[in-house]
Order: sequence, then structure tokens, then C-alpha cells
Amino acid sequence: MIKLYPNNRIKTMQYIYLHGFASSPDSFKAKFFAKKMLEHGIELLIPDLNLNDFPNLTISRQILTVKDLIKTNSPVTLFGSSMGAIISLILAEEINNIEKLILLAPAIKISQLWKDSTGEEKLIKWKQDNYVDIFHYGYNKNMHLNYKFYEDLLSHNDSIFNKTIPTLVFHGLHDKVVPVDFAREYAKQKSHIKYYELNDDHSLNNNLDYIWQKILQFIII
Repeated sequence: MIKLYPNNRIKTMQYIYLHGFASSPDSFKAKFFAKKMLEHGIELLIPDLNLNDFPNLTISRQILTVKDLIKTNSPVTLFGSSMGAIISLILAEEINNIEKLILLAPAIKISQLWKDSTGEEKLIKWKQDNYVDIFHYGYNKNMHLNYKFYEDLLSHNDSIFNKTIPTLVFHGLHDKVVPVDFAREYAKQKSHIKYYELNDDHSLNNNLDYIWQKILQFIII
């Protein structure tokens, strides 16, 4: 078993976990990785990306929130789950002190996924009504979501990322939320990415111990 003895670089590194859509800092994965990091004396910061206002949520607001957390004089490693992974990739394109990415079931091409899964008729109704009901797993109830979320989503790049920083990607072969094909294509023939396909679904909860061992090796490199 690897034991992490933080060197100066690891001690100064900021580690931030970005949870997925309709999730929260109390998600099973977020708490799992926070506990594992703490066992090695490292804090994993997990902001609440619901921003206390889920009905008016946008990716733009989430991005600004994370930017405010990132210290300008500190190297950063971002963990991103699903939509949190896309936010991580967007931030990494802009912020130079983000040095490593750990992406869990990244929602590559999320705007296309949203359009395909919702359907044209429901999108039109959503725009007319200005809200749609979404089941929020973090709050365990249905909640309204403003149409501005979708409009804002379309304004962000969600498929082409040029930064070549060290990146870990994990994706489940049985993911019914985000097709594994998108992550596979993103990682294809890129030497800075270590890509793992797992016998799992979107949650990746059945493989967290394995994922953690890979993360631990990645952190100490």
C-alpha cells in the first residue's frame, strides 16, 4: 500500500473537488476522496456548486465560484465528476496554475447530451415555461431549473480542450448518462492523459478503491 508523505510541492498544492450536476459535497464519491486525502494529511476542498440557488444555476456562475477559490500563487489539482469534470477542463484552459486534472465520468459534449436526452419538444416547452423539474440527488427531491441553465450551457466549449497538462480519466463501460465513447475519443492518442475504462456505471462507486490507488500514484509523481 502506498503511503503518501507530503513533500513541499504536495503541501502547497490546492486540491479541489467539483461535484456533478444535481449532486452536492455530500455525495458518496466526494466524501470518499475527502476521507482518503485526509488520511494522508491533505485537505480536499469541496465547494457546493449549487450555490444555494439551484433553480438559477448556470455553469458560468459555477466557474466564477471556483475561480474565486483558486489561489493565484499555488499549484492546483482539480477533481471533477461528470459536469464538474467539464468545468475543470474549462478552467484548466484559462488558469495556468492548474497543473493536474482527475476526471470521473467526464460529461464531454454535455450540450449535445442534454439536447439528445431532453428532446426538441421538451426543450421548447422548457423555454416557454422558463423552468423544468429536475430530480436533485443531493437534496433528494424535485426542483425547478431555469431555462437560462441550458442557454448558458450552449455558450461554453464542452468538447475541444488544448491544454496538455497531466490528466487522469476514469469512465464506466455501462454509463447510461454519459456515453463512454465521448471520453474515449477525448483521451485518444493523447500522451498527457491516462485513461481507464471500468466495469461500472456513471457513479463509478464500485471501483473507488481502484481509482483511489491510481489517484494516489498520480499525486506523488
